[in-house]
Amino acid sequence: MAGRRKDEPFLLEGQHVYKFAWHKISDARQVYRALKPANRGVLVFRDRDNTNSLTQADIDKGIDGAPNNSINIHWSGKGHTNYSAGCQVIAGQSYINNEGKVIDCSAFASPGYSDLTKGKTRAAYNVLTDLILCYAPEGVHTIVYTLSRDETFRLSDEIDENTIATWAGSMKDGERMA
Repeated sequence: MAGRRKDEPFLLEGQHVYKFAWHKISDARQVYRALKPANRGVLVFRDRDNTNSLTQADIDKGIDGAPNNSINIHWSGKGHTNYSAGCQVIAGQSYINNEGKVIDCSAFASPGYSDLTKGKTRAAYNVLTDLILCYAPEGVHTIVYTLSRDETFRLSDEIDENTIATWAGSMKDGERMA
């Protein structure tokens, strides 16, 4: 894949403390609120074998020697072909609400920056950030972001394979609606 980084970072599985800050501050037309590491940074593996994926060989080589403060959590566009080399991304197309229903935001979700000036929004990403910013208790300035694999959820007595399949199926159904 031409133009891709040769050492993409991959956030370690686990819990990471983040705070709200600004993303894309180098371009005033694109700047928006995003989550950045709250302290010195987060721990990452690197794609050291240039496969554009995290392999066992990469994991065997260990984590970076110092925390990385550039692994943000940010909007990724509508969600069809958007990605970020290292950052965690949240698509704007849909989300699952508190009743377990997929909320389809595709009618107003911008596929990228250019449509933000044409009446489209960051959609589901805006819902998430608004909820966090508006409803956080006074004095709370950080959130804990948890990254895990399906296998980790299977260690829970309350979350089984059917629960995970339902979550994933709901989001896939939401993608098909758009």
